[in-house]
Amino acid sequence: MALTKAQLVDLNANELIIDLDADTSITADTDDQIDIKIAGADDFTFTANTFTALSGSSIVTPTLSVTSSATISGGAINLAAIDIDGGTDIGAAVADADLFIIDDGAGGTNRKVTAARVKTYMGAEGGAFSLDNLDIDGATDIGAAIVDADLFIVDDGAGGTNRKTTAARLKTYAGFDPDAAVVFNESSADVDFRVESNGNSHMLFVNAGSDRVGIGDSSPAYTLELGNSDSGNGVSIAAENNVHKFRCRASATDTQTHLQFENGNGVVGSIKTASSATQFNTSSDYRLKENVDYTWDATTRLKQLKPARFNIIADEKPQIFVSSPEYEFTINDNRIIEIDMQIIDDFGFAFNSDIEDFLQLNKNITAAIIPGTPYAKTIGQYAHQNGVETIIHMPMESHEEDNTVYAVFLNEKLNATLVDERVRFAFEEIPTALGMNNHQGSKATESLQLMKDLARTLKKMNKFFLDSYTNPESRGYITMRRYGVPTQLRQVFLDHGESPHQIKSNLDSLVALSHEMDIAIGIGHVKPITLEVLQRELPRLESEGYRFIRLSQAVR
Repeated sequence: MALTKAQLVDLNANELIIDLDADTSITADTDDQIDIKIAGADDFTFTANTFTALSGSSIVTPTLSVTSSATISGGAINLAAIDIDGGTDIGAAVADADLFIIDDGAGGTNRKVTAARVKTYMGAEGGAFSLDNLDIDGATDIGAAIVDADLFIVDDGAGGTNRKTTAARLKTYAGFDPDAAVVFNESSADVDFRVESNGNSHMLFVNAGSDRVGIGDSSPAYTLELGNSDSGNGVSIAAENNVHKFRCRASATDTQTHLQFENGNGVVGSIKTASSATQFNTSSDYRLKENVDYTWDATTRLKQLKPARFNIIADEKPQIFVSSPEYEFTINDNRIIEIDMQIIDDFGFAFNSDIEDFLQLNKNITAAIIPGTPYAKTIGQYAHQNGVETIIHMPMESHEEDNTVYAVFLNEKLNATLVDERVRFAFEEIPTALGMNNHQGSKATESLQLMKDLARTLKKMNKFFLDSYTNPESRGYITMRRYGVPTQLRQVFLDHGESPHQIKSNLDSLVALSHEMDIAIGIGHVKPITLEVLQRELPRLESEGYRFIRLSQAVR
């Protein structure tokens, strides 16, 4: 019920005493303000919008509801009294614009701050945590050696995503694969390598740009140079076409000293070149001589010599004549010429009498089988039962168009994981295979990365590799050597020509090469004409002293 004006009590700024001892009262002595006095002291005031607890006074309540438009001034809310358990979750990720309450310093003013400012304070601007703010000094040590499975944090490229990586990946990146040879400068960059000794800044020096090595020499002029002091002269050790050479070379065509011999008396001899001739010079310097006697009887000394004229008795040892008349070789009675031949290509597409005859030609001929072909497993088992070695004849990408679809195929677009999977699949199909060679592959073998990935897998599996050498730019052989995979190069393709005469001529060339090289390797194919020639010629060669060895014996 509303009061009428006549019923209202008008204090008119008078103090209203409301207790018996007259120390508690209400006063409206200022327009629009009410003062409350308790126990003789002013404790609280009311205005139109504000309730104020004066100094020394407090408000105690179990539950305080404050509207969004209301404020609490002149004091602080004890954090212990703030309970957010019953609040509603934000329902989303914290955003940069979200606000937090922060005390601006000890005993300071409470203010608002955005989540973005918190990130900045933590060094995590742009979603990344600054390494400057990462302190690991107080962390507990791992307490053990680092193992391959241990994890590191890595930024996936500039401005990329932070990811984890294993210690094993770091070893691979650094080129310290325990299952492969240690390789420096894997990317073949023009980056020199230098080892400094106590007295020489270039005790060992590899000039990456010129492909030269110096020992005690900062600017080697040849493949290997030892302490060269004269520009343009030096000692070169090289390997060309698998023939090892020692060479002393000078770039000039006029008279040049290649070797000079000295003792305590000085220069006592030398070997020089002049144009196209070689001079072997002994010293005749009078300063190196004493007790010179011109009176001795030279004629008498000459008569004591026993010069003789003679004819060499015709050699009765076996003679070998090859297709080129300039080649003629004599085999000593105890001389064994080692030749290794591979019969490859088409093993796996068929299994008939010709295949059986190929595998019975010679126990030391190696059968190369294309994986994924209809008879790959069958031929692998048959060859093994007959004591014939087998290898994987792996199809690889060629520069020439090939419409054949292979179940297993290697090309330069494959990553290391896929290369490993396909190689292992091939060996699982033919488990008796001891190694691998390339079927075609003129393009694939040019790829350094593909050959490195292949080498790593073959090394882990303890398999060898024969480079069929379908491209002079092939990196197969040299890469396998670098990674410690036993390997060899093919020298002759026997049956590029389709005539018996051409096949025999190529076989004769292989025989000729066997006299110049430690191992001569020929590759033939599963063709009836090739079988015909080999059935006739192999027994003849064996009767003349040649021995065919297994490919596993030929690889190094």
